[in-house]
Amino acid sequence: NPPRFIWPIRRKEKDSVKKETKSSISLKDALYTVLSHPDLVSKEWVYSQYDYEVNTSTVVKPGEADSAVLLLPNGKLLAVKGDANPDLCEEDSYECGKGIFAEAYRNLASVGAKGIVAVDHLQFGDPKKPEVYNDFVDAVRGIGEAARFFNIPIVGGKVSFYNENNRGIPIKPTPLIVMAGIVQGKFLRNRVEEDTYIVLLGYTRGELGGSLFSKIFNVISDVPKVRLQEDLLASQVVLELINDEKIIFAKDVNKGGLAYSLFSIVHNGFGVSINDKNVIADTDDLKRILFSESSGRFILLSNDPDWIIRKANSKGIVASVIGNVDKNSGVLEINGEKFDLNKLVDYYRYFLEEEMING
Repeated sequence: NPPRFIWPIRRKEKDSVKKETKSSISLKDALYTVLSHPDLVSKEWVYSQYDYEVNTSTVVKPGEADSAVLLLPNGKLLAVKGDANPDLCEEDSYECGKGIFAEAYRNLASVGAKGIVAVDHLQFGDPKKPEVYNDFVDAVRGIGEAARFFNIPIVGGKVSFYNENNRGIPIKPTPLIVMAGIVQGKFLRNRVEEDTYIVLLGYTRGELGGSLFSKIFNVISDVPKVRLQEDLLASQVVLELINDEKIIFAKDVNKGGLAYSLFSIVHNGFGVSINDKNVIADTDDLKRILFSESSGRFILLSNDPDWIIRKANSKGIVASVIGNVDKNSGVLEINGEKFDLNKLVDYYRYFLEEEMING
């Protein structure tokens, strides 16, 4: 039998009573600050260094959707996506472990694929430090729970410990999941068209803990609870809608919240107009609605929103029309207030390249 190491575990010291805090920043400043954060900019400069079209088998390229899609020699389509969220893991490694697995599953569903296999890469500090080892155990526990729920085997992986600086400060707990799935019917190549309806699939919760918004503005809030059943059912709805050819665009809501998902439409050269009152949520706080990273949600574009709502409701998932796509290129309109995001579009596209080349 292999040796067993049982090291001490200690949870990170946190306030026994965690009081909710709010940000007084304006909506405009919040949008511009979050959407221009380096975590959200295009990574095209990185993946364009590699030949991702080798053997001309790439059907959906990196960056075109939430997952890349490859044509296999046997004629089947394989979708692949990797996901990590160290900010959430720093707050709650257990929920994070579940969350990154569920996010990878949603990402595959957004192109028409069902996840079938996964590998992991678990990156942590010194495991002999009780807080670090606790994060490791919790992350593995969360990943394992999600893998069993989705019935997806983890067929390989790697553990990387002792990732610290010269002062002994560890990196944020960073488990990574790479998931692959097969397109079993039709696949979706995202496109944006004027006058299509924007449908939000899934229930929005005002949980800001571990979000990019909370990191930037130091907002204390509840960490999103990952409800795996909602992730599964919402993903099933998306797969059926793709096969029914009822949607032309699908993106899951994750890092950056609903605001970033809408920005993904804007940086395609269109405008977006929404009414937050149509978002089905447990809060009426606009910032929470826009920046919460609660799981189990997708943004969809369609000419037949009623079909989507009926399909979703039949599976116990909520859905609503929250707005539409218009011709006001680069403009995000929220409740009648317009925000020009054209400068952010250029920033999104070129920030990483300029940083890497010019420092």
